[in-house]
Amino acid sequence: MPEQLVHSLKSADGKQKFFPVADQFLTLPGGYGLPPVEYNVWRGYKQSGATVIDYEVQPRSIQVELNKKAACGIQQYWDERARLVDFLRPNRGGAFLLTLTLPDLTQRSIRVYLESGLEFAPDPSLIVNGSIRERLSFIAYEPFWFDPLTTHIEPAKSDGTAWVLPFQLPFALDIRGGKYDTTAIAYPGTWRAYPTITVYGAYTNVTIYHKQKGIRLQLNVGISTGQRRVITTAPGIASVVDENGITRFGELSHDSDLTGFALYPAPEVPDGLNQIVAYIINPSATTRFVVSFNTQYIGI
Repeated sequence: MPEQLVHSLKSADGKQKFFPVADQFLTLPGGYGLPPVEYNVWRGYKQSGATVIDYEVQPRSIQVELNKKAACGIQQYWDERARLVDFLRPNRGGAFLLTLTLPDLTQRSIRVYLESGLEFAPDPSLIVNGSIRERLSFIAYEPFWFDPLTTHIEPAKSDGTAWVLPFQLPFALDIRGGKYDTTAIAYPGTWRAYPTITVYGAYTNVTIYHKQKGIRLQLNVGISTGQRRVITTAPGIASVVDENGITRFGELSHDSDLTGFALYPAPEVPDGLNQIVAYIINPSATTRFVVSFNTQYIGI
């Protein structure tokens, strides 16, 4: 990977460094492509080999070499060491955001933790001339790169009287309903994006349907104007909360497919087209339906 590509590293508490700068740069980056994959297999009686039934993408390791040109003096060398150690220490509140700017100026980000580096193994020549050359190894427990620019889609309401529903609702439907249709979203990623869905009141019931996958989410408890429900679909952190961050998971119907609700790339859905439709009963003038996501990539 060309050295001139711009990297940034941002800590959970907002500290940020850019590379390259006048006296610091990163070289020998590795681990940016495909992450490790573990296949789940099954063997039948007397079967030669095995049958793959599923797979799981594993955390990825990312390595870079940090280089800092010679300092003006020995104290400047020790000062810069202290600044780097302070910046990369693990108690900054969470993951670092590693962002790469590609030649076309698009960006890809990934959340990483420092596993090893800045150990400053004895090298008298570096100390004497004030240079720093350290191999940094990061681990990304969420191994997917993503576009740091969040996409927000907020469809307008259409009349509920002409609905043709792809499923049966557990209540009578009349003109009090509103339909909010994203139409076909052309998803450009190479891995699923798990959206955050925000529904603003008022309403008495909401059914959110993924047309291509035939799965749905349903909120069975009504809310008033000024209230909202935020549905996070990402595995491991899936939740339903209100405007105050209080959990409202019990409002989700038992047959809602929260972990399967995502925007899928091709060929998981034809041409990467995803259509999400919300059927909202008793909407008011303040009712809104918003789908937000960051496009994800399995590698770059």
